[in-house]
Amino acid sequence: MTIDYGGDDPYTGGTGFLKLLFHVYDNPDSGTGIYVLVARCKNLLGDRLPPILIHNAIGKQVNLFGRYPLPSDYAPSILFATLFSIIAVLHLVVFFINFSRGHYFFLNLVWSIIAVVRLISFVLRAAWTLDITKVKVAIAGEVLIVMPAILLISTNLILAQRLFTWRHPVGGSRKLFWIVMMSLYALVGILIAVAALGSAIPFLYFLSTKRLLLYINLNKWISVMVIVYTLTAVALIGLSLWLPTTKDEKLYTYQPWWIESFSPFYFVKKGAAQEAEESFMKRNSNHRHAIRVIAATHHHYKMVKGLSNERGDLKHNVSLMMIIISTILLLLSSLLRSIVVFQ
Repeated sequence: MTIDYGGDDPYTGGTGFLKLLFHVYDNPDSGTGIYVLVARCKNLLGDRLPPILIHNAIGKQVNLFGRYPLPSDYAPSILFATLFSIIAVLHLVVFFINFSRGHYFFLNLVWSIIAVVRLISFVLRAAWTLDITKVKVAIAGEVLIVMPAILLISTNLILAQRLFTWRHPVGGSRKLFWIVMMSLYALVGILIAVAALGSAIPFLYFLSTKRLLLYINLNKWISVMVIVYTLTAVALIGLSLWLPTTKDEKLYTYQPWWIESFSPFYFVKKGAAQEAEESFMKRNSNHRHAIRVIAATHHHYKMVKGLSNERGDLKHNVSLMMIIISTILLLLSSLLRSIVVFQ
């Protein structure tokens, strides 16, 4: 029997049974407490609940991003879980190869963790499709869907910050700028914690309509904050497109000159970063206090090994286009999620 979990049926025995349970719990909002509801129904009716009762109960729940799963969602969930497992392994392999060579790019590790969280969320969704009454699995999957999106925006914000500092080293090295950026990164933990609570509590407990509206508005606030958070990366990228100021042009920066290629199959020479650090610290104070920026310019100055006041141009920068495109895609996904939350 195929069940559509999208709406309500005419008044049936299942409807009356649910109304009785709600009355026992002091008539909470019918869109809350599915965890308690399923537990009590199984206590009274056994582990195999009637499909019409499941349909009636699920149809009253709050809207979910990506809807409630159907049996037909099992294969796509397994497919995406497999794809994210491959992505996680690839990022992890690249990280450990670089780490063994003394090149520490921790964003690869973060991207691997994000892919693992995505993998777990799709595995949980696949398990949920087999039994819609697995509420614990559903809640865990719903929370894990939110986390990677916020973390991925944070990685793009880090890349956008490094890009901004390369083009505008004066502003990018100021203490106030760093305080603002650190505050934004700290905001990630708050958003994830609030998002987890806002998503889980209405499913775990029976709530009054007034209290449910509070959590619905909380989820709306989170969706808006995620959009604003994404726009900070967009703003930094936009500011990077502006030509450097005179002060920026006069300030010396240095790049990791030991990175000789951006090819996906290129890895730095083992110990090159440590050798460069040791040689750099032997220079005069002007060189030693130069601001570290990303290896993003086509200018090469062999005499000072990466030290220059040239900001370069942007037309050749493939990495910039990757940051822009991925940030735009993240912004679109945040907007779409916000639309679902506001429905």
